[in-house]
Amino acid sequence: MKARILNNPFVRVSYIIKSLYIILLFSILFLVVPAFSQEVDPLLRQPWFGDQEKKEELLFNRLQTAFRLSAHYVWRTDSRSRNYRFYKDGRVEMILDRNYKEVFPNRQELDLHYSEAESLQKHANPYSAIRLLKGSMYCYRLRYGKLVPEGYEKTAKLLGKFLDQYSHKEKELQRFTDPFGCWTPEVLKIRSSDFAYSFDLPPELTYLFPDEDREFSGEDSDYLWQVHRFYQNFPVEGGPSTWEKEYRKNSEGILFFRPDRIVFTVGTTLHFHPSIFNAQNYYLIWDSLRGINSRTMREWNYLRKKEGDLYRTRFDFVGEDGRKSQIIVLEKFYLRGTRGILFSLAYPSKLEALGTKIWSGFSSSVVVE
Repeated sequence: MKARILNNPFVRVSYIIKSLYIILLFSILFLVVPAFSQEVDPLLRQPWFGDQEKKEELLFNRLQTAFRLSAHYVWRTDSRSRNYRFYKDGRVEMILDRNYKEVFPNRQELDLHYSEAESLQKHANPYSAIRLLKGSMYCYRLRYGKLVPEGYEKTAKLLGKFLDQYSHKEKELQRFTDPFGCWTPEVLKIRSSDFAYSFDLPPELTYLFPDEDREFSGEDSDYLWQVHRFYQNFPVEGGPSTWEKEYRKNSEGILFFRPDRIVFTVGTTLHFHPSIFNAQNYYLIWDSLRGINSRTMREWNYLRKKEGDLYRTRFDFVGEDGRKSQIIVLEKFYLRGTRGILFSLAYPSKLEALGTKIWSGFSSSVVVE
């Protein structure tokens, strides 16, 4: 019955008119009542009313000033999907949240990386901050050449401050802050000050940044050695899970051939005194470190061939599931006085076209001083 009454158009119009009338009445009351409440009969005003009004006015002005000076910002993401704050005065602040990951500096986002270095230092990651600032300086040189923009001077000043602060950590600075790099969507440029080399890699390769809990280095009686890895994963059917891959990445040693990824390796040795090795047999050091000997060569069907200054190797890799894959390894070795360098690219034979392309780009850009 009630529904039928409401469906009557005349009743519905009457109901709407009454509702609008009630809303209008309440609106008038809300406008009128405050006006009356603000006007107080002078005879009823107490002596302290004036002082109180002045205090309230002063407090209101202070709040307004604080509001105008407050740091308003908006959330944004950089070219690698990391979060940062962009303030209304133009400042930026990198946020080290769960989406944060360490990267090489982008040539187009150097102001942001300056803030990132400050945040890393603040959160007790000084070596990451120094490595990032070294990369930013490299980006400035690549972009501006001999020109010295304001950002370059600012970055150099902060880098000098951090280096002075940790000058007593010479070994750590060498292990954790070299090499450094500069990233663009087209190319990843890597440079080392300690071993005086530089080269280019595809920007898709990921660098396994070293830190105090995860780094590949060691000390022999005659030399120090260290390994740096760049890699790109390619899922395979029936391959390991994400957790298994992460465990492998953090637990395996320097023998890291896998059928599901391409790995570019930079190995360095620093010899304490003139080495018995020369440019022709320097590769034997890395064979020893990687466990490559006559027995493993037979087991892996390990075939190495020298082609000019390049060593090309093929061998059989058998995974934990029993699958056999053929791995190709391309290597170059350099020995300059007491400093030796290995450049190596390992990839499954099914990715030979991509591996050849990566090696070609590296070979055409590598410089060892």
